Amino acid sequence: MANPISESLNEAPLIQKAIIIIAIIAVPLYFFANYSYLPNNVSLNQLKRDVTKLQNISNKLPLVKKSLAQYTRQFKILSKNLPDKKEIPNLIKRIVSLAQKNGIIVNRFNPSLFVNKKKFYNTVNIDLDLISNYASLGKFITDLSDEKRIIIPGKILITGATTKSENLATAHIALRLSTYYFKNSQKK
Repeated sequence: MANPISESLNEAPLIQKAIIIIAIIAVPLYFFANYSYLPNNVSLNQLKRDVTKLQNISNKLPLVKKSLAQYTRQFKILSKNLPDKKEIPNLIKRIVSLAQKNGIIVNRFNPSLFVNKKKFYNTVNIDLDLISNYASLGKFITDLSDEKRIIIPGKILITGATTKSENLATAHIALRLSTYYFKNSQKK
């Protein structure tokens, strides 16, 4: 007994045979492409982008390590210039003695602590009320810059200048100095 489908296919015109063969091949290809190949291709492309991104990051790793080593060296050098909290009283005495050495009268001396949040150091602001001439003030600030520890002159307000002699004028000077110390006193 002959198969009715194969008999009708044998008798069909060539164009119908071609359409049927193309449909038989195209339908599985369509389902493969839509449900297997394309979703995997999207995932594959995303993975390729991720690999490229990670390769770029890993190529920068030697530069990052070099920068880290350089910053670590700089930190060690700079940390030697930051006093520990225990050293602040001696530093304050040193500032007063430098002022007196330069002929400056210290009327008021007011240290105040400023805590830096999320940082590894605190700031000590020292407000000074001085009477000095301009040359002595300049020498005093120069002597501060020669100190081993970091002392930064900040706000300077000069008022009430009076002339004592032909070449010498004294003034009332409000000066803010800042210095820093580590929050934990253990330096490496």
